[in-house]
Amino acid sequence: DLTTLTAFIRNYNRKLSPPQAAMMAEAILGISQNMGVDYRLVTGVVAVESSFRSDAVSSSGAIGLGQLKPTTATWLGVSNPFDPLENLAGTTKYIRFLIDRYN
Repeated sequence: DLTTLTAFIRNYNRKLSPPQAAMMAEAILGISQNMGVDYRLVTGVVAVESSFRSDAVSSSGAIGLGQLKPTTATWLGVSNPFDPLENLAGTTKYIRFLIDRYN
């Protein structure tokens, strides 16, 4: 539920304000439901990949919440991987692709 997920996100990254954590929780729940992906899987990926930091950049150049590589982001239709909503949509779309491909 939204309250529990918001609290989880906020506890995972205490630098996020309550409204930021709530926005991420709402986006994860909505996008996951829309794409038929378990929100807990998306939450876990984002927690491990970026600690819910939309400005995260890895040493290999992966960007944002889901740590999308620029070429993957482009392939997924993500024009700004630093935008939390775009990145979450792209990350969830990629997870859906992997589930469909590898079952």
